[in-house]
This record gives sequence, structure tokens and C-alpha cells, in this order.
Amino acid sequence: MPQPYRVIRTEPAREEYRALSPLPRRDVKAALRALRLYGTSAQTLPRSKTPNTWRVRVNRLRIVFELDEVEHTIRVTRIRPRPTAYEGIERPPR
Repeated sequence: MPQPYRVIRTEPAREEYRALSPLPRRDVKAALRALRLYGTSAQTLPRSKTPNTWRVRVNRLRIVFELDEVEHTIRVTRIRPRPTAYEGIERPPR
């Protein structure tokens, strides 16, 4: 089995997680556990021109994170509803 990733949540992401009601929090926790075990998978997509910035969809929420393959870490920067999840993040070209 591959080495699990270390998941680090920024303070804003921690606050966003704590603000969730119990059911969405449970779903986000399961998604974070999957990220820790598997890193990027079929359920994650690159999110911007910024290297190693990804997102995973959890119902109507998005978890935005940065992946560092060298350090084997995932740095969660946002856990927000879709309408506000990408504010200030440049969109990839289509």
C-alpha cells in the first residue's frame, strides 16, 4: 500500500469545516480521508493555472487543495459551497 499523504488544513479551511452542519462535515471528513489515502484520484480535478492546485466535489461543496508530491502533503485551502469556492483563483484555459 502506498504511503498516505499528510493532510494539512489552513486556518480558513479549519474555520469553514467547523462551520459546517453535521452531515456535510461527515461527507467532507470522508473526502479528506480518501485524499489522505489516495491523493488525486478520478474524483479530483486540476483547478487553475497554478501548479498543483486541485479540487474535489463533495455534494454542493468544493474542497480546494494544493498537492505537493515531493513532501507528500495535501494542503487544504478552502471548503466552501460552489458559488464562492473559486473566488480569487484563476480559471484554467478551456
